[in-house]
Amino acid sequence: MDREYKTITRIAFIIHIIIGLFFGLSFLLIPDIVLPLFGMAFVDPIVRIFGAMIIAFTFGSILGLTTRKVARVKFIVEMEFVWLVLGILATAVHLVFPPLLSLIFAGAVIGSLVILMTLFALSYFLEMR
Repeated sequence: MDREYKTITRIAFIIHIIIGLFFGLSFLLIPDIVLPLFGMAFVDPIVRIFGAMIIAFTFGSILGLTTRKVARVKFIVEMEFVWLVLGILATAVHLVFPPLLSLIFAGAVIGSLVILMTLFALSYFLEMR
């Protein structure tokens, strides 16, 4: 019999859905409005593709909420953890090397990713193993 995941994983999924939908939909649908808020200009349409990717990862968390079984969501948690670590590293690189990110945008991204990484790491080590 498969065991069920507990509160930390559920909280991680819910917070990921909120953050993911905000950034994903913003980048996909209204990048010309949202990016200037972070001190960036909408000059590269790749940002819309990035928004679509964020929504796809967010959909994984939505699916994760539809079941409570560890075996069905473990791969989602592992995938999220890899994406979050790489996302933090990629953002940090562009705080030092051109093209430089604005500090406001980098802070928002790194802050969001660190929160999610912490929640998914706790979820994995406390509930998935």
